[in-house]
Amino acid sequence: MYSEDMLKGIFLAKAKGHIGLTKNNDILIGYRTKLTISIRGSPKFLQGIQRTLVQYDIESKFKPQQNKNRPTPILIISGIRNIALVVHKFLVDLPDANDSLSGFKRAVRIVAEARHLQLEGLEELFRIKGVM
Repeated sequence: MYSEDMLKGIFLAKAKGHIGLTKNNDILIGYRTKLTISIRGSPKFLQGIQRTLVQYDIESKFKPQQNKNRPTPILIISGIRNIALVVHKFLVDLPDANDSLSGFKRAVRIVAEARHLQLEGLEELFRIKGVM
């Protein structure tokens, strides 16, 4: 439905990267890392993006309503494999609309290389997130 260049523009303009760091005593390092990319828009727009991403072997989840407090449609991409494909294919080295994806791309690199399982990598994620 959308061409590769159109998807690049959509991701640069509409995508938001989220870095989730939650305390978890079951994990050796003590924190669980979860990266997601979300896009908001009309249901038809988001479903078109989702269908196009399938062609690139990228899985995503469309929700017609994010939750009760925020009843807007959302498309969520999670899983390091899917996120790494999006970053490599669509988040080219151009500035994005909110100038927020450069830190997220660094976080994806850290998680993809499994450096988040070591103290230095986890500290870098905290710095990117702005907690440290």
